[in-house]
Amino acid sequence: AVRSSLSKEEQARVCYPFTVVARLACSVYGQELSAIELPLRRAVRLFDFEEWDLSRDFDVEMIRGFIIHAVRKLRAAGTTVQEVVVLADEVLKVQEDFERNFGIPPNKDITSVLRKAMLDQEIMGDLRSGLVISSLAPSPLGKTLFERGVEPVELAPLI
Repeated sequence: AVRSSLSKEEQARVCYPFTVVARLACSVYGQELSAIELPLRRAVRLFDFEEWDLSRDFDVEMIRGFIIHAVRKLRAAGTTVQEVVVLADEVLKVQEDFERNFGIPPNKDITSVLRKAMLDQEIMGDLRSGLVISSLAPSPLGKTLFERGVEPVELAPLI
């Protein structure tokens, strides 16, 4: 948790993008979460969150910023990157953890930050982006906790 005079909701807004970036870093760098999490926790302690402009979409910007960093790094190493697809699994567990630890109401969809970061506007001019979310808790009526309908995902034939 972030130690500061931020409200619980503000702390959640700060912690969620770090949670996403840590998992993205695991994927990009091929490391276990424990190897990424400790340096990230140390880095978080250096931030003065009181100085952050929480009215901005800094959480979206942080996720997008890491993706830009990773794509540039991969391209500089000679890897062709044309598309980034984030597979967000067990988002219901993350939602429940944030409800428990930060008092986030059950109807406040914290994954909206990830959706905004990945889908609302292009990340880089020549980079396509996609997002797959699995909540693992559908109701018998085909709705998720947030009343989003269940939709099929059409995958490219070469996947």
